[in-house]
Amino acid sequence: MTDESRLSPGAIGGGGLARTAAAGAVWSIAQNLLTRVTAFATVLILARLLSPADFGIVTIAATLIPIVQVLADLGITLYVLQHPAPTKLVYHTYFWISVSIALIGGCALFFAAPLIAQGFGEPSAGPVMQGLAPTALLVTLGAVPQTILRRGLRFRAIAVQGTVAAVLSQAVAVTAAFAGLGVWSLVLQTLTAQFIATLLAWIVARYRPSFQFSRSELSLMVRFGGNYVVSTGIQTAAQLLINFIITATLGVTALGYLNIVQRLIRVVTDVVLSVILQVSTVAFAMIRDSVDRLRSGYLRSFSTMYALLIPLVVFIAASAPHLVPFMYGNQWDAAVAPGQVLAITAVFLVDALDHALYAGIGRPRLWTSYTLYSSVLLVAATWIGSNWGLQGVVLAGLLANILVMMIRWFVTARQLQDGWGGLFARFAQVGVAGAVAAAAGYLVAWLTVSLPDLAGVILVGVSVLAVYLPVFRFTAPSTWLELEGLIRHGARRAGVRRRDAEAST
Repeated sequence: MTDESRLSPGAIGGGGLARTAAAGAVWSIAQNLLTRVTAFATVLILARLLSPADFGIVTIAATLIPIVQVLADLGITLYVLQHPAPTKLVYHTYFWISVSIALIGGCALFFAAPLIAQGFGEPSAGPVMQGLAPTALLVTLGAVPQTILRRGLRFRAIAVQGTVAAVLSQAVAVTAAFAGLGVWSLVLQTLTAQFIATLLAWIVARYRPSFQFSRSELSLMVRFGGNYVVSTGIQTAAQLLINFIITATLGVTALGYLNIVQRLIRVVTDVVLSVILQVSTVAFAMIRDSVDRLRSGYLRSFSTMYALLIPLVVFIAASAPHLVPFMYGNQWDAAVAPGQVLAITAVFLVDALDHALYAGIGRPRLWTSYTLYSSVLLVAATWIGSNWGLQGVVLAGLLANILVMMIRWFVTARQLQDGWGGLFARFAQVGVAGAVAAAAGYLVAWLTVSLPDLAGVILVGVSVLAVYLPVFRFTAPSTWLELEGLIRHGARRAGVRRRDAEAST
């Protein structure tokens, strides 16, 4: 096994932690861009071959898989990521306990699937749940190698293996859909992606488990990770309840409409948020002893995250009347209005940076308390909003997430020994630019309603970008300069690599 177990801040590259983290962010962004572009093309095809009910059924089935994964992980991944120097015994203990629980949980889910599907009133979801059950074991088998790569900040390797897994699994899904396999094409896509990602992680990390196990190490892991098991379990249970409420009151087709627009939103938000999670958890753990550095790192990440996220979701919301039918076909027109609300909700929903912060500074109980509060509020909002149909559900969710975000900012500011107003001011700097760009985008969408969908999408996108960039540069000059520096740094590194490659040939 490579000696990732003794990673320290000084061991990370000659350029220091900030440069290594920035390079990791570039690789993660590149991987997510390529993955999401190919996923975009895949969904374009599948949405025309499958029905909204098919996507709804897979949504029900996929909600249950994380329950097994949470129990198998026990929060140990975060324990290892924030550990100052985990030994090989830690990794071996992690591997055997997680694989054992995943195997038992996967089998339990397989046999319980028909009963669970009956509870949702969708018997056809039972076989799909059984087909997805092995996913939990596949993810768990790759957990230790993936953790080793993340601790080493080897994001280039993670990016490559993630891209390969995504592209091959999408090819399998499209082939299966054209072969008439229907909803099973989505099942095969998930299984293929997890199998390939796990296989490549083992090859790259060179981890080999040994028959070693430490009860004392397990006890430390569980004490740390127990709160994250509870918090993730709460989130998973809340999502299960939300899906149950929507299915019971509005039908599985309504759940399919939500699923398809959520996939669209994740195409852009995951590009930003996955970078935050992959890089920040390790980085925050390494600087947690310095409040000043921690505050500075968090605030810079905070501003950058919203600066990248807001124009993307504004574009989706404004262009949805053109974008949804262009991407998915006219059978998905009912998803347009909910999709616009969900896109705006994404701005207030994101908590990945705070998750990374609480994990990095070792405050799992704080995250558990936040998760319980937010989950109860979101389930209640879904139940109340369902009385007014699908649009009522998403509007109630928007209001609930705004309230949750305000509470989250207050708690986070206290951890950083900073004022709540500081976070709000940074958000407002970017938010003003987003609001002005949204107004321009909605106006252009209204003026282009009679144009072909592709023309409408392009014109809305150009208008949003043309308005957002100058306003953002005026309202958030420090964040603008920060992004300029990151872009220049990335361009210089790319130029150096290109010259090195040319010299070597």
